[in-house]
Amino acid sequence: PFTGSAKDRAAVRVRGEQQALDTFTRRCATNPDCRGQVADPGAVLRSVLDKARAGTLKDLDDATVSDAVMTTVGLATDQAGLRSLVAALQSADRGDLTDLTTMTRRTAALQTPDGMLVSRCNNVTGAAGLNEVDALTGDWGKQYPLVGQTMAISLARCTGWGTSSPASAPAGFAVPPLVFGAGADPVNGSDPTVLGQLFAAARSQPTSVSWDGVGYSVVAHSDCAARIVNDFLDATALGAARSRACPAG
Repeated sequence: PFTGSAKDRAAVRVRGEQQALDTFTRRCATNPDCRGQVADPGAVLRSVLDKARAGTLKDLDDATVSDAVMTTVGLATDQAGLRSLVAALQSADRGDLTDLTTMTRRTAALQTPDGMLVSRCNNVTGAAGLNEVDALTGDWGKQYPLVGQTMAISLARCTGWGTSSPASAPAGFAVPPLVFGAGADPVNGSDPTVLGQLFAAARSQPTSVSWDGVGYSVVAHSDCAARIVNDFLDATALGAARSRACPAG
């Protein structure tokens, strides 16, 4: 959300993460190319996260496992990557952590270097206090059982960090913006309408494109979205239609 607090932004993202995992596991269970030899990927994922929270996966905690799963689900553009994830989770559930540990190390190198932490915390407006984090840990843990607790605790990373002033809204846009939204987006969250305040302040009505797939980004996963971008860059732009949709496939 434009000028949103750390809590506001996390609330949008956690909804996207939960929806991404729910949608991924539901669709994967009906696709042999995704689930491989695993009958119920959702059950295996829940079991592994429960074991990680209980501290029974050696050095793998639930935040580390959740980050690895989110990154793989979010970036995968074919079933092979998802099948490898499901197989790694099943192996971990049975006690072999080799493949899942490899995934978590790769994710850590991508997601948690010092520079990224500094960048994220420098951009925080309205950091969450420890009392607020404690309350959200319980509330989000119930509301978003797979990722809520982890997301709430992650807000404490920037507690005590100097916060910046909110950026001023632009007065307008030379070209009406093009906005892609996906309900199951583990990076940007599940609700592109939270940008409404930004566009209202700029007196601009964007062209919005919804996508029913899972992952980040929409353009990287959807040929339909890529064609819309191509149309957007054309001299005639997109015409009068302000709402479009792309199928999950």
